[in-house]
Amino acid sequence: MTEKARTILPGILKLIPFAIVTAVLFVVYFLLPSQKCNPDVMATHYEEHHTEMEELHRYVQSAIADSCGITLEFNGNKLERFYVKGPDKLYLLYSDEKAREHKDSLMTIVGLSQEEFDNICKQLKDMGCIGIDYSQSNPERLTIWFRRVGMGLYYFTILNRPMTEEEKASAVNWVAIPYNDHCYFNYHSPVGQESFPEKVKEDFLKKHKPW
Repeated sequence: MTEKARTILPGILKLIPFAIVTAVLFVVYFLLPSQKCNPDVMATHYEEHHTEMEELHRYVQSAIADSCGITLEFNGNKLERFYVKGPDKLYLLYSDEKAREHKDSLMTIVGLSQEEFDNICKQLKDMGCIGIDYSQSNPERLTIWFRRVGMGLYYFTILNRPMTEEEKASAVNWVAIPYNDHCYFNYHSPVGQESFPEKVKEDFLKKHKPW
């Protein structure tokens, strides 16, 4: 072994464990279920949890004060996002540390008790979802945030009544994917693709007829 090789080799050996760990983390990241999503994944999840979704809709509707609305997002039990619409068109939007710092005052604005807040968090966690968007101005509708993949958000829109024929026609022609007359699937990204690609929607609806 040359002198140069003896000098370089120890440094290379020190890097090997780091390289192995990095490779493992990379593989795990892309194999985790939370890093994958498509309409088929959403359909399976909806079938498993639609009863809990309907229960959450009723619970949120009863918990939020009149004329108010909320957007909540969690990472496990950790609050990541808390937006509120209060009376008199008061809008407050907080994320990360600010959301946690102002949580109590935001809860007061929309009439949420600590128990109700905790129950919403638990129900979302139990059904494998991460957030909700709800407004008493449209109480028939609850948006349940399912999964983030990169910058994109996959979410369910749940109705507490069957869609009208006009709504069905609109859902088919719209960017969302109708699943049945009480639910449709959505995707949004702040950059790039802002809805399901048309072919993804077409392929899914060829396999699944919503009504």
